[in-house]
Amino acid sequence: MKKENTSIKDVAFKYGINRSYLERLVICARRHGIESILHGGRKYTFSESFKVNVVRHVASGNTITATALEYNLSFALVARWVRRYSEKGIEGLSNARRSRPLKDDISGKEGKKQTENVHTEKEFRELQRQLRHAQMENEFLKKLDALVRERIERERQR
Repeated sequence: MKKENTSIKDVAFKYGINRSYLERLVICARRHGIESILHGGRKYTFSESFKVNVVRHVASGNTITATALEYNLSFALVARWVRRYSEKGIEGLSNARRSRPLKDDISGKEGKKQTENVHTEKEFRELQRQLRHAQMENEFLKKLDALVRERIERERQR
């Protein structure tokens, strides 16, 4: 296999990935190991005290981006926690389920059955979308892992 000196910019262009997103992945992999970015689409639940610590880290003068990298979290998640904390305080960071109230405009068994089918079809489409996204992410991360390993091997040989 031919080894070449490839920049993040070149890899991002080659695979059609946002350069800054790729840079964050590389930083996370360097700080926390390659396993930190190979989460496989799993959803995690964080304790209220952990969320408060993250928000306080931002409040102490750190940027949301730096905090997200430090704690190996997504920028959007940290921003959401900061926003909820500023709007509702600690209660905004609780792990209580946030769901919309159900509509009461469906009447009779026929309506319920139809709604359940639509809901199931929606879930199925969403799961298909998530699966496609996870597969693409998995392929990308495999390629990124190979590039990181090549770079490490190249630096060892120097």
